[in-house]
Amino acid sequence: MTLAEALVTMGIVVVVGLVAYAILNAGLILFAKSFSINQSHRVAREAMDRVRLEFYRSAGSGRLTDATGNLVAGDGPAAGLRFDRLVGGPYVLNANANANSSSLVIQRRLPLPAAGQTLLCGNPVVRAPIESIQPNGGSNAQTLNLQFAAQLGSFAQPAVSGGGILITRNTPVSVAETAYVLAQPAGGKVELRYFPSGLSGPSSLLAELDGAQAANATPFSAGVQPGNFAFALAVAVPDYSRRIQAFNRSLLIRTLLTPK
Repeated sequence: MTLAEALVTMGIVVVVGLVAYAILNAGLILFAKSFSINQSHRVAREAMDRVRLEFYRSAGSGRLTDATGNLVAGDGPAAGLRFDRLVGGPYVLNANANANSSSLVIQRRLPLPAAGQTLLCGNPVVRAPIESIQPNGGSNAQTLNLQFAAQLGSFAQPAVSGGGILITRNTPVSVAETAYVLAQPAGGKVELRYFPSGLSGPSSLLAELDGAQAANATPFSAGVQPGNFAFALAVAVPDYSRRIQAFNRSLLIRTLLTPK
């Protein structure tokens, strides 16, 4: 083989190698991108299903909040949603509860309510945070005395003043934990987090959102029907290629959250 033939052969090998590398590299990038899209779809479905399920089986009472859980006025869009997660009941009132009373008595049943939870009544609508609980007659008492920080009438919607009967005897009531779903900024991204037992309790990460899209910071807004909320998010799985360093913005979901 002459020198010229050797150079031509080496040139062909180099070209074929470069072509093969380019095809392999493109295939790997497409595979990683496809995997990222599928991962985005899975994360989006799981996050949407979790939020819809938790809100559906809640006691309603949904309110829009900012990213720290503080209530905001208006119909949104807003960074978060607060609602009441049912944890016990129904409990039956053992005696009439007056509007100017700061306590009421319920019949004992499991699970026992706890301080820090919220008493809920549907007729009339009352949402009262429980300050403390005392059994009437010792640990084996059949009734519990629930204490509140203010008069029960101030927790009614609308508020009720005066000393008349607010909740009549044998009315069923429930207790709930205050839950939050918040979109919180985190290092250029937005994390959608669920707090099942208040902001001081543990939280779980539902989805990682693309911080470059401003709408992801405020995914919640009031629905057309009272008590319903619209929920929209663009799920992103970062860095599907280490060279591209990009978010997958292929998935935008909008749905309606409705209580049971």
